[in-house]
Amino acid sequence: MKTQKQYWQKLQDPRWQRKRLEILNRAEFCCEGCGDSESQLQVHHGYYEKGKEPWEYEDDTLWCLCDRCHEKAHVARKTVNIALAKYIPSDLNSVADALSATEERDPVFYAQLAYLMRENPRMVERLVNHLFESIYVNKGLQQ
Repeated sequence: MKTQKQYWQKLQDPRWQRKRLEILNRAEFCCEGCGDSESQLQVHHGYYEKGKEPWEYEDDTLWCLCDRCHEKAHVARKTVNIALAKYIPSDLNSVADALSATEERDPVFYAQLAYLMRENPRMVERLVNHLFESIYVNKGLQQ
């Protein structure tokens, strides 16, 4: 019987170590959150998907972060998820569809979104409306 590896064990895998080094090199061994080059750096997964191995994520969803920024990123993710969980999924489907249809993902936008939601979780409705308008209306997409 094959046992599943613990997450920490998967991070020892050469495929993850290679991917991790690529992300650290891309960031020139500086935190992409605050620019710190003296603290210990970690590679942060922008999202997790069940069944996906740590090294199977696209490079543009992986971030080189210092310990402090890494912790903030996890707190921000939790805040965003909690805020979004309070909306009926069908209300967010059109926004999710539009985001997945965009050609380029803007990491700065997502960082700003996380910050704004942490500071004022009630902004979700306004942000969703803004996204809807900017993506559907301005780009002429159909619902």
